[in-house]
Amino acid sequence: MSYQTSYDSNGGKPFKPNKDRGFWSSSSDFFYACVCNSFRMDVAFGVAAVPFITHGGIFMFLALVMNVILFTYPIVFMQSFLGQFSSSGFISAFRVAPLFKGVGYIALAMNVCSLTFYAIYTAVPILFLIYSLSPTLPWSCEAWLLRNKSYDDSHCSDYNETEELDSYYHLMQIPSVEYFSEQFQTAFSFSLYGCVILVWIAVSLTLCNTTEKIGQILRYSSLSLIALLSIVSLRMMLLPGSMTNIHKHIQYQTEFDFKMCFFMAPMLTLATFGPGWGSILSMASYNNFKTDINKYSWLICFSQLGVLVLLGLLCMFTESHLTSIRPNMVVPTYDQQWTSFLSIPSSLATMEFPHLWTWMFLAVLITGTFNLMITQMFSILTALFDEFEILRLYKVEVTLGLSGVLALISAYFCTENGIYFTEIVAELSISTQAICNLMLLIIVVWVYGRERFQRDVEFMTSQALQTWKINIVRFVTPIFLGVTLLIGFILLMFSSYRYGVPQSINIGVYITLITWLALPVYCVFQLLQTNGTLGMRFKRCVKPTDWYPTDAEQRQQYEETIDNPETFQPLTTIVL
Repeated sequence: MSYQTSYDSNGGKPFKPNKDRGFWSSSSDFFYACVCNSFRMDVAFGVAAVPFITHGGIFMFLALVMNVILFTYPIVFMQSFLGQFSSSGFISAFRVAPLFKGVGYIALAMNVCSLTFYAIYTAVPILFLIYSLSPTLPWSCEAWLLRNKSYDDSHCSDYNETEELDSYYHLMQIPSVEYFSEQFQTAFSFSLYGCVILVWIAVSLTLCNTTEKIGQILRYSSLSLIALLSIVSLRMMLLPGSMTNIHKHIQYQTEFDFKMCFFMAPMLTLATFGPGWGSILSMASYNNFKTDINKYSWLICFSQLGVLVLLGLLCMFTESHLTSIRPNMVVPTYDQQWTSFLSIPSSLATMEFPHLWTWMFLAVLITGTFNLMITQMFSILTALFDEFEILRLYKVEVTLGLSGVLALISAYFCTENGIYFTEIVAELSISTQAICNLMLLIIVVWVYGRERFQRDVEFMTSQALQTWKINIVRFVTPIFLGVTLLIGFILLMFSSYRYGVPQSINIGVYITLITWLALPVYCVFQLLQTNGTLGMRFKRCVKPTDWYPTDAEQRQQYEETIDNPETFQPLTTIVL
């Protein structure tokens, strides 16, 4: 036996692959599922406005491309490798170094926490969609003036300097933003929570399908999302005044803006991995063993960058349009997340056929956030079913039960404090994501080892992985992860002053600290299960356990390969 088994290390049960988990019907489904995972409204409308509103657009784009190459791509590739090689979720994949399986349980907690609040980002557009079915949009100029008993068609047909329109287009009284705030005049928004329930029902019903069916749903919804987003972006570009200040978005205005571009870029590219952790790993676990993860990793990174840029353009066009109407208006900034994307419906209300464009924009938001919830929830279920064999017998019950629990917890975020807390939790996830990805990097290229990693990648993809690329991952990528971690802490501290709700931050920090206790607790547990001195126990626990392809034929070929070092002769001549 060429690999270590659970019996060899701690006398535990060997890993039993889930034979009923299935595969994607097409390798491209992996790509579409990962693109769906990037639609983070908390980042897109909370921070994606930075490249444009801070006047550093072209430099931000260059910074994002650099981060994709040196930061995002290596992590996407490593997660894809772990998932595809092991054919398991983000807990069982740590068979590559069993001592650190606690990171998988941390990832499980992160994904669950992110889903408790992310349903709100789907529910809010659904609520707007329901109320937009009225003959007059509730946040249109006509409806707003009518509610304020000052209705006059002339005020909405042109942009005269009137007191009514000054109030109508004031930042905090942009009708769509004001309409949203009206939902929280009471302690709890029942209408919003009703939409949350609808979202969770749809999510649970979708996940009760087979893997092939879920992949097809994500494929077609992803294509629809990209098409709708492109159409809406092009139409927003034609709004009056949307291109007026385009020059300031191409060149930076101050040295500070130039530095901010490279300071914020790592956090923006981190949106690739969704609000939780390990989704790309889970999506890759449904690939065929020989799928070209190198090609798909590049496609995923740059496609997700394109989605982020399109969402940023929506923010830019809206800002230019609103400021052209009222030059003295204070525009939404990246720290006013809800105001940023909720101001867009007011701009759409000024178009011809406002209902049509409003529905298309809301469809983008609903489709994007719903797809992200599917991928996150799918990742959680994948990890549970792969790690706990008994749960495989109750797939539907576990799916419905977990969805119901998360729906109940989501009720907190339908309150005013809960709405603010969504931003705080999102910022907290930046730090935890950076730590998790840093741990992943250390485990794969340092603990498991550079040469073994190269060997496995070459066996799986039939493509050699050059050592200079590995060295970038080992020495350069950690720098970007460190910067991202620092940014996350800074934003978290800034939130306490921005919202004046430090108790929410304390709760989030406590939850995070408790979650991270899973790592040392599991390490101690694993060490206690083995025999010998502490040094011997540590060496045994970091050795790969049951680390082989789950397919019997591939497993036999892999065993023959690692028994014959001459098979990968180029690796033996590589000198670091």
